[in-house]
Amino acid sequence: MAKTDSSEVPVENAPRPRTPGSGTVAALELMRGLASLDVFIWHLLNAPSGFPSFPGLYRLVGWSRESVIVFFVLSGYVIALSQQRQHRPALPFFKARVKRIVPLYLIALAAAVGVGVIVHTPCGGWQIIGHLLFLQSFEGSLVTPLPTDGPLWSLGTEFEFYLTLVLILAARRPALMIAWWIVSLAGVLVRYTGHVGTGAEGLLLEFLGLSPCWLLGYLFAGFRSKYSLALIPALTLFLMIPLVSYANFGTTLVSDGAFDDVKCLFLALLIAPLIHTLAVRQLHPHAEPLAHSWLLVAAIYAGVASWAGTHPQAGFHPVPMPALMLLPAVFFVAAQLIALSRIKWTPPAGAFRRSSLFLGASSYALYVIHTPILLLAIAFIPEPHLRFAALLILTASVVVFLEYVAQPRLAALIDRFWKSSRPPGP
Repeated sequence: MAKTDSSEVPVENAPRPRTPGSGTVAALELMRGLASLDVFIWHLLNAPSGFPSFPGLYRLVGWSRESVIVFFVLSGYVIALSQQRQHRPALPFFKARVKRIVPLYLIALAAAVGVGVIVHTPCGGWQIIGHLLFLQSFEGSLVTPLPTDGPLWSLGTEFEFYLTLVLILAARRPALMIAWWIVSLAGVLVRYTGHVGTGAEGLLLEFLGLSPCWLLGYLFAGFRSKYSLALIPALTLFLMIPLVSYANFGTTLVSDGAFDDVKCLFLALLIAPLIHTLAVRQLHPHAEPLAHSWLLVAAIYAGVASWAGTHPQAGFHPVPMPALMLLPAVFFVAAQLIALSRIKWTPPAGAFRRSSLFLGASSYALYVIHTPILLLAIAFIPEPHLRFAALLILTASVVVFLEYVAQPRLAALIDRFWKSSRPPGP
């Protein structure tokens, strides 16, 4: 997915301390890890997992779709950062992505198929083949998501992003990124009319509809140390996400379960500035943020709040729109008051870095494997509290094993295979 490895995350296989100028940004790793945890907790709450009930928790973590958009924007951003550092041509870039994504993906796919047999929810032959070819998508235009591991749908879209960039790198024509933007926005407009298509056409339109999220991350990384916001304005923009999520953008999609790509684009526009700000704070600590950025944030807030207030999403609203409108405004004012009071709190740098890198590095394994484990726990542990405890222990153990034992060894095997298949030199 995201998490994709940040969904890329130029992460190493095991977290280790980074210097301020290095490519792995601890705050982005934390962001990626929290997004993966949000998806995990959301699935726990929507299944008989034995998860303890807390007032308001269901609404607090009910942002799984938004978390996927975070994965996509993060992926584009960190891929661009990685390319800026290493300037990898097409084949080395593709190999790096395969080593990072494919080993755990294949393990998760095998687990999903096996669990399907055990819990009597078999996966279809075409679904399995389609997942091996990364042809699955959220709406299932060509290949439907697996019933035993639905989150794997996003890896299909993610891998399509990588393949498109590989083709652009192979052509050695960076201007093709502009063409990708144009075609993607055209796809968003086509889907906005309600035409989603089926088969290969539908898959292409789904890919194009979500491409601007990934491309926005790639674009913001190109700003390098420029055009970043101060942390408070960037967080304020991020907190406008609920306003966009519960607003109606008028898309007439055939499927109620489809992604509203226009809404996703606006969500990405609120997410990308925070990602860029967090990266600049570590990679370019002496860079100056945009002056008077609070004016920009105030103008965006006025527009977003006005739209959300006059175009509310039809149907049930779990949170009143006035409360959603107050959230970013209250945060911004409170943060400014704290800043004026000169109260400062700095988390222990070493502990923050280590925990952030651990969460980020583990997020991909957690994202792809938690659903089969959840289904197994539901099937074989009848007592809810025991089920929940066993689920947490088993999930944590499997995630650590996959990320820190299986992934490095499988990546090394892939490396050896490529070296052995390389034609001998003259």
